[in-house]
Amino acid sequence: MLSTVSYQAYGGLPVAPPHLFRSPSSCAADLALTVKPGSSRRGGTDSKLRIGNFITFSGAPGIWGPISANSVMLAVAEINRRGGIRGREVELSMYDAGGPIDEVVRRAERAIAYDEIDVIMGSHISAVRLALRKVTAGRIPYVYTPVYEGGERTPGVMAIGETPRAESRPAIHWLTEVKKARRWYL
Repeated sequence: MLSTVSYQAYGGLPVAPPHLFRSPSSCAADLALTVKPGSSRRGGTDSKLRIGNFITFSGAPGIWGPISANSVMLAVAEINRRGGIRGREVELSMYDAGGPIDEVVRRAERAIAYDEIDVIMGSHISAVRLALRKVTAGRIPYVYTPVYEGGERTPGVMAIGETPRAESRPAIHWLTEVKKARRWYL
């Protein structure tokens, strides 16, 4: 079960401690090995559900990282306290989804092949989603959580975030019906 971790502040910004992450170079002889799409050491079922959580911690979208990490750690703790998912304890690994997209793709390929994750969850920009769905296709489920532009129909990808239309339409309706607003500034 995941334990609570306190964050340290660097330069006034809270960042996740390094021990929360699976290092991109932590795999055995990492850089000497070539991960081929579709390859994996996974040999059978396990009692744990391994989730690889790709959260942006670097770059401009990195501002979402600490809150996303805290939210997912709370969710995992609550889920495990209730007996897991279908009796399986959730084991969480976090990966930085920031930086060049090809590096994020390599992290995902390594996570699937060597860390043997069962599911990828993502809270990052859509450009990363487009790249990662190719890595997960036909291999493992991919749950994409943030607000996004809509239209995701890739098999195995579940985009559960709202779209701008779903967010703004109810608010605009309420403003016009309840507040009788006819003009506003967004």
